[in-house]
Amino acid sequence: MIGPMERALFLRALQPLGGLAQQDVPVLAEHARERTFRAGEALYRDGLRPRSFQIIVEGSVHARGGEYLDGADLGSRDSVAFLSILAARDEGINAVAKEDVVALEFEDEVFYDILEDNFEIANTIIRQLAGATLRVRRQVPSGSYFAPDEGKLDVPDRPLNLVERILMLRRPGSPFMNASLDAITQIARTIRQVSYPAGHTIWKTGDRSDAAYIILSGTVACTTQWGLSRFRAGPGYPLGNLERFSRDPRWYTAITETPCRCVVNETEALLDVFEDNFDMTLGFLRAMARRVISISEEAGSVARPVAAGSTT
Repeated sequence: MIGPMERALFLRALQPLGGLAQQDVPVLAEHARERTFRAGEALYRDGLRPRSFQIIVEGSVHARGGEYLDGADLGSRDSVAFLSILAARDEGINAVAKEDVVALEFEDEVFYDILEDNFEIANTIIRQLAGATLRVRRQVPSGSYFAPDEGKLDVPDRPLNLVERILMLRRPGSPFMNASLDAITQIARTIRQVSYPAGHTIWKTGDRSDAAYIILSGTVACTTQWGLSRFRAGPGYPLGNLERFSRDPRWYTAITETPCRCVVNETEALLDVFEDNFDMTLGFLRAMARRVISISEEAGSVARPVAAGSTT
């Protein structure tokens, strides 16, 4: 039997929840259900969408599919199916106990209710998912060009009005494309538009990350520290989006190659909207979880726990 104090200490040690305030941890702990699985027993099966996730306390599990690609062996303090429930993956995963397992289980709807009532927990997960994705993005091959294939921008050559900003935020491929009109309107009212000449330094490596710059027109040249990698970004790309959520400093210098127009989305203003609009927050978490799984597949490596914490 896992006691309440042991549950709280165990949960706080997990990387996805490591930044939680002490008073928030018992909220999760009291909703965890203790589960046991015999060696050889299936926790999850292919083709069935997971409706819960597990945090392993004792024992080990072999997982395949989803965030685990071709297979991963998981042990104490790893989670099973965390990304899959956030991403709402219908494909499911396959997870089998390699030995007797004791785990803490969270049902998806219970977990979503916890996030809705406790925004700081949701914010911590956003930060960890952004950090997991950023660790892979830092390995970008030199010479890469980033601009979305889906939802390419077609904007007028003038400042966008409110309706145009709303349409830009809800374009196909945007994490906000299914958000409510009220929530999107709140964001659209907070963003500001900027124009830069060619050769303008938007930020330097090591600068504070407090906003994302969605490129409307033009291209930006990005150079990592000591010139180890160079890449470019074009219209539609949210420059600086990952590090602003992970709270990391800028990891490259961004200089406009051509005259550039951007809309600037301040992080704190966006988080204020998230806090008041849980459906938008959950949609954003789902988009981030899907991206972590996708970028892990692109990298050809196994995503370890953020599922619980480190993804590659």
